Amino acid sequence: MEPRLIIANIFAFLAALFMAYGTSLKTKKKIIGALVISDVFFIIANTISWSLSAASVNSLALVRDYLVYQKKMTRQINIFLIIAVISISLLVNTRGLIGLLPIIATVQYGLVVRRAKYPQLVRFSILIATILWSIHDISIGLFASAPIYLISTVIIIRNLLQHYRPKRHFKNKPL
Repeated sequence: MEPRLIIANIFAFLAALFMAYGTSLKTKKKIIGALVISDVFFIIANTISWSLSAASVNSLALVRDYLVYQKKMTRQINIFLIIAVISISLLVNTRGLIGLLPIIATVQYGLVVRRAKYPQLVRFSILIATILWSIHDISIGLFASAPIYLISTVIIIRNLLQHYRPKRHFKNKPL
C-alpha cells in the first residue's frame, strides 16, 4: 500500500472513531461536537486519497456541523449548504458513481440534523450516512476504515437500541 494511503487510512480511522464515539453521547450538542472533530479527520483522509468530492462534502459538513453546534444554523444557510454540497461535489467528483455516495449521505444528514429535536433521529441519520460512506471509502481504497465502519455501525445500532424509549400508552394499566 502506498504511504499516502497508509496515512489517509490513519486519519479515516480516527475520524470513524470520533463518529462512533459521538453516537454514544446523550445530547444532540455533544454528538455534533464529536462530529466536528470527525469531519476534520475525514477531510484530511479524503484529500490524501484524492477523493475531492468527499473532501469537499466533508468541508461543507464541517461548516454545517459547526453552525449546528453553535446553534447558528438557519433554514437559509442549510439550503445554501445543501445546494453547495451538491454543486461543488458534482464539479470535483473524480470517482464517478461512487463519488455520489458522500453527496447523498451528507444531504440526507443535513436535512435531518438541523430539524431533529431528538438525539435518536441524529443517530439514525448518522447510521445511514455511515453505511453510504463505508461503501465509498472501501471503493477508494481506505481499507483501514472498513473495520472501524463495521464497528461504528454496530456501535450506532447499539446506541440506537440503548437510547430507544418506547412510548408507554398504558402506563398504569395492566396488560
